[in-house]
Amino acid sequence: MHRRTIKGIAVAALVTAASFSTATPASAGQCTLNACGVVINESRHAAFIGEWCGNPGKICSYKVLMPGEHSQKYFRDTDGFNLQCDGVVQWGYGGSTSNQRAHVDVKISDFNTVYIRYQGC
Repeated sequence: MHRRTIKGIAVAALVTAASFSTATPASAGQCTLNACGVVINESRHAAFIGEWCGNPGKICSYKVLMPGEHSQKYFRDTDGFNLQCDGVVQWGYGGSTSNQRAHVDVKISDFNTVYIRYQGC
């Protein structure tokens, strides 16, 4: 191999390594591979989604998630949600369901998909 080819391969390897080392934590709206927090709104009413602010422990950077929408339309990694009305959410496809109060910020972590099944507005 020519020195120029070897030098080009070395530079490409360094750029690739640097791109992996600059990843930000999930709470900053980033996640790795397919391990992102996701919210899917299957209710007939809008909900709120956003990134989690560590202090005071609530959602910031709110976006409105309309019925039928998927949170990755707005955030690669969604860290929390908030319902407009009392409702029912499901944690993961085929997972457990729980009643959820309106206007309460709920934190979700990477690897979680939350389905908003119902809001009683």
